[in-house]
Parts: sequence; structure tokens; C-alpha cells
Amino acid sequence: MDLRETAFALFRAGTERVLPEKVLPERLSELELGERVCLISVGKAGAACARAAYEILGKRLARGLVASPEDCEIPRLEAIKSSHPVPDESSLLAGERGLELARSARPDETLLVLLSGGASSLMEAPVEGISLEELQKLYDLMLRSGMDIREINTVRRHLSRLKGGGLARASRAGKLFALIISDVIGNALEDIGSGPTAPDPSLKADAITLLKRADIWHSLKHETREAIWNAPETPKPDDPCFSRVQNIIVADNRTALLGLKEKAAELGYESILVTDALRGEAREVGFAMGGILTGIARGRSDLSGRRVCLIFGGETTVRVRGSGAGGRNQELALACAMGIKGLRGVGVIAFSTDGKDGPTRAAGAFADGSTCLIAHEKGLDPREFLDNNDSYNFFRRVGGLIETGPTGTNVADCVVLLSS
Repeated sequence: MDLRETAFALFRAGTERVLPEKVLPERLSELELGERVCLISVGKAGAACARAAYEILGKRLARGLVASPEDCEIPRLEAIKSSHPVPDESSLLAGERGLELARSARPDETLLVLLSGGASSLMEAPVEGISLEELQKLYDLMLRSGMDIREINTVRRHLSRLKGGGLARASRAGKLFALIISDVIGNALEDIGSGPTAPDPSLKADAITLLKRADIWHSLKHETREAIWNAPETPKPDDPCFSRVQNIIVADNRTALLGLKEKAAELGYESILVTDALRGEAREVGFAMGGILTGIARGRSDLSGRRVCLIFGGETTVRVRGSGAGGRNQELALACAMGIKGLRGVGVIAFSTDGKDGPTRAAGAFADGSTCLIAHEKGLDPREFLDNNDSYNFFRRVGGLIETGPTGTNVADCVVLLSS
């Protein structure tokens, strides 16, 4: 098996380890849910989570809602196909339906929330005074600004009646259980899907400060700024609504990384899980990864001469400067490819576990020492593609894209460095 085949085998191993049908059944069977369950399943894994819950709960599932990027039909559940990474009208419909379902739940019923990454845009209920057009503008500005996901989610919580514990506050159910597939470094509950069932440790003033620091605040309409100022504060940890709530992480990025590690060992690699807290500007991280592989390939590392697999998890960021197409993982892989040009026996794969890296059809990309050589043979300048944030079109023309479609799960990103 060559490096490319190994890389793709590792992609499959990592994503399969965190599929809802693998991680939900045991946890669901342990909960005392009672005889009547109302379900809200939201996120990129929303449809798959709902199907798993339906199979387990059977007749106990009274009614519910699914908000996800894909169509699905499940008895007794309303399904809404909504938008990611920027909300649309369907996202707002899902938000209102979710709040209505929570308010209508009876004290003798349990509200079961199945939450996964992507929920922030797939189900939304903005505070009074913020239009959908302004909400979309704000989401887009934040995503392009280079703000990290914690900063973005802090702002999102204060734009919404649903996030930052809003769903928990709305619930009238006797019990609320949230089973969570986390796509957030460190698993902070308030950041996963912007924390609809979790207390919010931040204040409105924090959100406004972040928007000002990112030079976004004054790009908003006066009415939008007023709406944020006048929004009610989100519920805090001492709010009594959380006395009926249990939030449970059922899978996270580390779960996927352990799946990768086991598969690499099975394939004969010395497998090292370096971190599950990878952060930084994608291209800078990619250049650093290229430096690691260069050291190994040229005999300047303790890992030189060993069949080794270095595994990283987390989520980088991209500050958009150009007009191209791409995602953070493809940009990381392109930067790394530039650093290992011409080297033999080393490669990188970087991918999003949900199967969608940025606004492209690819999950990520694979690159090795031949990637930039092929580009130059085709008359392509890798630096021009990187400067234009056009990593998708670079790998489309050179080869290396990972195109699988939606995986049905989401636990952030994985990066693997290979030396054969």
C-alpha cells in the first residue's frame, strides 16, 4: 500500500469511528428516558443521529425535529433541510420549530437533543431586530475574518434566542438529555453548536468586544447593533433551568484520532498521536508540517529512518485574502506540499471529518513530494494558488482531492503526516 492509499485508509478509519450508529446506541440505552420522548436532532450528523435514535427508541419516540444539511424521512419527525455554514430561511424555520417543540414538551416527557457540529447555522432563531440578511452578512464576515471558532460562537450565542442555553430555558420537559458529538477543541459545551442546552459563561459585552476587534462591529447596520445591545442576557450556570439538564459528550475529535492511530498501527506504522488541540492559520500550520516532514526525510530528526505516522487533530483558520475556492484543510495541505517538494517517502493528508472542507465538494487533500513537481509540469505556480486561497482548484488540477460527500458525522479536522 503506497502513501496515498494509506492516507485514504486512515481517512476512512477516522470517520467511521465517530459515526452516530457507532457511538449513540450504548449511551442511549443507559439513559432513563421514560415512555415519551421528544427529539431534536440538529447538526451535520443530524439525520444519521435521528435514524439511530428512531431504531433504539421505537414507540417511545412521540414526536420531533431533524435539522440537517440532507433530506431525510423518519416517522413522527419533521425534517428540515437547512444551510451551512451560513443560515438561510430554512435555518430560521428550524429554529422556531425547535423552540416550539421545547415549549410544548410536557413535564411527563423527556426532551432528547442530539447535537453535532454545524448546528449553529442549521438551526437559528435570531433575537428581535436582526434580519436574516444582516445575520447572513455577519456570519460571512466572521468566517472570513480569521476569528477562531470560540470567538465566533461567543458572538453567535448573543445573537440568538436558541443558543447559549436558550433551548434549555425554553424547555418545559421534565428532563432534558443532550447527547453531543463534539467538533470543538476541548469540548466546551457552550461552543458545540453554540451551546443550545448549556449555560453561557460569556456576556454581551464580550461579543461586542470581539466584533470590534475583528473590525466587524461598524460594518453592521445601526439597527443590528441596537438589537445586540438590547438582547436579553443568556442564561448563566446558576440558572434553575439547568437543574433538569444533562449534557453528555459521546464522541469527539480524539475519538477519531484514536481510530486513525489504531489503523496506522495495523498497517505497520509507528503511530504517534501528537495533539488534539491543533490551531493556527492553516497555511502557517501547513508550512510547519512541511518542516517536520523535511527534517524526517533528510535525516535531521529522531524519527528519520522510521516508518512513522504523526497524528494531529483540531481546527485551523483561514483569513481569506483572495477570490479562489478552498478550505482550511486543502490550504494546509497545499502549504505543506510546497515545503516537501521533491522529497520521497513522505506525505500529508488533511481533512474535515464531515466530508466538506469549506465551500467545496472536497473533505480535504493529500499531498506528497511529487505534488508540486506535477504542478510545475502543468505550468502551475503553487504560490499563486495559495495567495488566492484557491487550494481546491490547485488539487483539482494536480490531483489529491478527497471527495467522499457527507460522512454523516463531524468532529472537526484531522491531519496526518506519513513517512514510509
